[in-house]
Amino acid sequence: MEEAQSLSEPSPKQLDEPTDAQPVDTEGQLCWQKSFTCHSVGIKVKKYQRSLQSLSKEA
Repeated sequence: MEEAQSLSEPSPKQLDEPTDAQPVDTEGQLCWQKSFTCHSVGIKVKKYQRSLQSLSKEA
């Protein structure tokens, strides 16, 4: 519960230095997007491998 409060109410340091907070935020967003795309690609690869295995079993 404490984390949600800190997110909705930014600390005075963040308000005083928006320039400092911005690059960190965008960097975190990029990292999240990268990990998300890697995760989705990994799922696709797993599905592809499963379909290959099922095909080899049938053959």
